[in-house]
Amino acid sequence: MAAAGVQKAIDQYRLAQRELVKRNPRPLKEICSRANEVTIYGRLERFENGWVDQVGKRYDWRQRALLLAATMNVRGKYFSS
Repeated sequence: MAAAGVQKAIDQYRLAQRELVKRNPRPLKEICSRANEVTIYGRLERFENGWVDQVGKRYDWRQRALLLAATMNVRGKYFSS
């Protein structure tokens, strides 16, 4: 039974990642912790800590960056679609 729960979480995360690449951060934000202790790590050892102050805003920023890149038809190592 526990293995089924773990597999469900993995499937939800993979779906959320696919949606993020399609410029939709909502599924990822829905499964993320909202705790102050939440941290995400990015490129070049950068990280964001705290849902309200940084992490939630980072996901929103990523969506806007991907939308801008799509509008400008930018393709590269940071904004590939």
